[in-house]
Amino acid sequence: MIAQPACVAARFITPSFDAVRKKKNPKALAKVRFDRFEEGQSAQIMHLGPFATEHDNIIRLHDHIHASHHTENGRHHEIYRGDFRKVAPEKMKTVLRQPFC
Repeated sequence: MIAQPACVAARFITPSFDAVRKKKNPKALAKVRFDRFEEGQSAQIMHLGPFATEHDNIIRLHDHIHASHHTENGRHHEIYRGDFRKVAPEKMKTVLRQPFC
């Protein structure tokens, strides 16, 4: 998931999908979508480092939710801060979010 400013609308994104489809048409393009995401109440933590080391922070996030007398409500998701292809793994930033009730 990549957060977009509120001013970005689907009408701005569709031409980009069309251009990529025409030029390269990667197989995974069909899996990409542009949606507004409203999850309600969530806990979050900033993970610093490669994706492979997220597990401990996900556990911390769930422990915090349980300690606050809540339960997870749905699957966690991630918001990538920056382009992971252009940054050293130890400098990667990922917001880990978990909806709860």
